[in-house]
This record gives sequence, structure tokens and C-alpha cells, in this order.
Amino acid sequence: TSGDTSAKTHRLQHIAVYDKSFSINQSFSFCASDLMKKLSKLCLALSFSLFLTPAHADSPITSTEISSAYADVAIVQVAKGTAGLLNDQLMQYLVDEKNPIDVKMAIINELNWTPDGKNNTKTFVDYLKKNTRYNSEDAIIKQAPADILLAIAYINASENRHDAKGAMAFAEVALAKNNKSYTVQLVSGIIKAQVMFDVSWCDAFRATDDVRQNAANLTMDMRAEASDNVFQYMDLYQRYCK
Repeated sequence: TSGDTSAKTHRLQHIAVYDKSFSINQSFSFCASDLMKKLSKLCLALSFSLFLTPAHADSPITSTEISSAYADVAIVQVAKGTAGLLNDQLMQYLVDEKNPIDVKMAIINELNWTPDGKNNTKTFVDYLKKNTRYNSEDAIIKQAPADILLAIAYINASENRHDAKGAMAFAEVALAKNNKSYTVQLVSGIIKAQVMFDVSWCDAFRATDDVRQNAANLTMDMRAEASDNVFQYMDLYQRYCK
């Protein structure tokens, strides 16, 4: 609801990666350059009601509704009942490569709708290190598949929406690993729109519209209703393109 959206507060976290390792701190920043060319030298920081016109209280991360299109999926219902916190059941689903990526993003989107977002980025990264073969931050960056990297990006963007550059850096790695997935492209577009939100509302619109224009060349792995919900909000910004 609009009350839930306005009530959200987000803790900042740092996940800084230098050369072959990164440390997790309390807030997020982005310090990477040449991200796509040299992962071994990666320096990253993982630093609804729709209104008639966009408002600063809204944002691409907080106002794009994906989860409602998956209300019939049991694991999304689980996410709805966790008060915005990742738990072991949800994280087990997120890391299982057999599970569909769109449902994974619906889980994260459902968590985004809960007030008082918690320390989910650190919780998820710690879970990966303890329970998967990605037992270090370096292994996560280099070896984890696109859906896990996108999950990290989307979780962090929701917790750090005022500075989502670090989240965008992870989304870019996800795109490098799977640029044919409509879900990867659209969620990355939402995160990019969040980065652009305080710069240019037109550029925020284009971040997701570019995905729509290229949809014929992508694997459609998201429900049409979810995609439509995203554009119902993002299209409010089209009027700012001259």
C-alpha cells in the first residue's frame, strides 16, 4: 500500500571488494571501474499505490510491483509473512538453480513491500558463503550464476535506494553472465532507473523502456502481468523525455 511504501526505511551496508576479496560493513558504496573487463581486479561496493504523477516519495525500486503477479506461488506467500526478513527457507529457494528466476525476483520484491527493511544483503551473502560452493566473496562474484548476482543486486538496491550504484555494479555482472533473460534485463533496468532517479526522470524511464523495446530478442521468463505492473509505474516518467 502507499502507507507501506512511505513507511519504508533502509539500512545501509558496505560490501567492498578489492582485487580478490571484499568485506561486509554497515553501509554501501561503489568504488569499481573497468568492472566488466577485469573481474579479478573487481572493486565493488554493495555501498503500492500508483500516483497520477511521480513523486519523490516514489521510486523505481519502491513502486514497481512484481510480487502481486505471483500471489498464487507458495514461496511468495512465505515471503509475505516474514516481516521483510530473509529466512533459510527463502534463501534456500533463491540459491537453488532449478527454481525460476522470475519467482526469485518476486520473492525479493515482496520483501521490498514490508516497512523497515532489514540487513538482508549481509544475511544472504553470509548464507551463500556458509551453505554453497561460493564460500568467499570472490567466488560469489566470479562463479555464482546470474540469478544469484541479480538477487544480491535487487536486495541491496531495496535497502540502499538512495545510492544504488553498488547494486547496479552487481546487476552488470549478472547481465554479463545472462543478457538474454528478460527478467535479468528488466530487474537490472529497474535498478538502473533507481540510479538515474535523482539525475533524470527521462533516463529513469529509458532504463526500463530499452528492455521493452528489445523484448523480442530476449527469453520471456517473467509473467506478463508482472512486466505490465512494472511499466504501469515506469511509464509515468515518459512525459519528462523531450
